[in-house]
Amino acid sequence: RVLFRSVMRAVTPQFLAAVASSHRMVSRARVVPPGLNGVSIADDDVLLDLDIVSGSVTLDSTADVLGSLDLTVSAAAFPQSTSDPLTPYGNEIAIERGVQYGSGSREWVLLGYFRIESVEQQTLNGPVEVSGSDRMAGLVNAKIPFPLTFTAGTLVTAVISSLIISEYPWAVFSFDASIVGVALATDQVTTDDRVGFITTLVKSYGCIAYW
Repeated sequence: RVLFRSVMRAVTPQFLAAVASSHRMVSRARVVPPGLNGVSIADDDVLLDLDIVSGSVTLDSTADVLGSLDLTVSAAAFPQSTSDPLTPYGNEIAIERGVQYGSGSREWVLLGYFRIESVEQQTLNGPVEVSGSDRMAGLVNAKIPFPLTFTAGTLVTAVISSLIISEYPWAVFSFDASIVGVALATDQVTTDDRVGFITTLVKSYGCIAYW
């Protein structure tokens, strides 16, 4: 595996016991600026709390973009200007799933950060439909402007890092031990497809890449 974010979903024993039995599920969606890492979100980083009507997070292990989001929120969130938080101009939505205990306290688990792809309102003052995708979608869109050559002897991890950091300078990596310290045996030249090149490269070493 090659991860472009290194996090652990740590939960309490109480959470694990609750999800294995009857429990009250809660969820929340919050608009945040791009580039946050980790599983905890500071209140100061939240641009807008969304009132969820319905939604789902889908994970597809066969797709270039592993995670996608379909979310319906209340009409109040519909952007009125280009500077509003829910406009699809770079902000992301942090989705969390949680458990509410009998005491009223809640424990949250982050499902991911999703780039806002589209925001639609079918009827005046009606609910707002939002679609999003995980950060790999940004790399799919970021075509390489001209072929890049990585010479034999370059570390595989360095190749991957350079192709990601040029688009996401704040990216955090977690590489499988099997490719750490491994160097290219021959020169490799990219096409304009950044994700396609990375996917083909890591597959040749028996790995997969995802955000």
